Amino acid sequence: MVYMLIKKDIDKLAELARISVLEEEKREIIRDLDGVLEYVSVIKTFAQKNIKKETNIELLSNTHLREDKEPHTSGVYTDEILSEAPKTKDGYVKVNKTIQNLD
Repeated sequence: MVYMLIKKDIDKLAELARISVLEEEKREIIRDLDGVLEYVSVIKTFAQKNIKKETNIELLSNTHLREDKEPHTSGVYTDEILSEAPKTKDGYVKVNKTIQNLD
């Protein structure tokens, strides 16, 4: 089953993402997302036909969780991680503002 997006769906997604979307962009987004959803549906159908259910159950039953242990000491990897970031400030990774006000 392929779910067809409607303008209301895009409005809700834009609200959740806190972005504004122009009316002409909504048609293009609907077309693009419908294509993605159709592709996912094809993959899901293929997987359901070609993967034995017993295999999935066996994989899940053989899962072993690791034992909880003490975490590493705080700050041990901070300098190494920060050295990989393009921008840093006061011991944090600096990123551009990504939230847009909808008001």
